[in-house]
Amino acid sequence: MKNILRWVVFIPISLLLGMLAVFPVHWVFLICFDKDDFFYSYKEVIEYSITPFIIGYFFVYFGSIIAPAKNNKVAKILVILWIALAIIASISVINYGFILKTYNYIGLLLGIIGTIIAYLVVSEDYEDQ
Repeated sequence: MKNILRWVVFIPISLLLGMLAVFPVHWVFLICFDKDDFFYSYKEVIEYSITPFIIGYFFVYFGSIIAPAKNNKVAKILVILWIALAIIASISVINYGFILKTYNYIGLLLGIIGTIIAYLVVSEDYEDQ
């Protein structure tokens, strides 16, 4: 029963943990960038670009840890799921004529890079599976 529950909740919980991992980064940006700082005007761009990387990384990392078995394969599936959702989001944005800011595209790319890096880390941890 415990394994069934872990299989059911591993995607929502890993996504939630990925989103919760962003809060410390947000607090660091609030503390480090004051209004007199040169980078204050770029704070939003930097933070919005880094956020998908962090969420993507921890989504794959925690998802592979929470899954009860085949952690390496689960990480690969989560990376594919993330990339597929990123492509679907990009196509739907283009089709509906929304104009995104540059950091949205950078964030999209960094999110994919974050998931791939997490997969590489997880694949090293679970080489035997």
